[in-house]
Amino acid sequence: LANKFGKRAGTDREELYYFPTMERLLSASDSDLYSCSLGYRALYIKDAVTRIENKEIDLLNLSKLNDEELIEHLMRIKGVGIKVASCIALFGYNRLNIVPVDVWMKRVIDTKFMGSFPYEFFSPYSGLAQQYMFYYIRLLSSNNQ
Repeated sequence: LANKFGKRAGTDREELYYFPTMERLLSASDSDLYSCSLGYRALYIKDAVTRIENKEIDLLNLSKLNDEELIEHLMRIKGVGIKVASCIALFGYNRLNIVPVDVWMKRVIDTKFMGSFPYEFFSPYSGLAQQYMFYYIRLLSSNNQ
């Protein structure tokens, strides 16, 4: 997506691209988006940027919401479930206590915390702790193959 629609930001040694602007994504055809190997997500991206452009979604005002409300509003975007909304909240809105749970984190929670993540222990940085746990379980998994 960045390579196809983003502005080049590389160095002499490396070719890098910025994430594309909303305007650039709005002007992209469906086939252009599909060519980025987005699969079914191509239409979700198009829907999201169109709704932002039409002011149906106000990303700046979402930052004023509490964590629960933010997650709820993000999940109103087509294709955004609890895990993606949690990732957006953690990484995009700096909500450091939100823990995205995917299959890898479920393994950590089940094997290291007897099925229940200890939010109170890691609060207010549960989301940061989650990142270390996620890295740990992925590294452990790749070393055991």
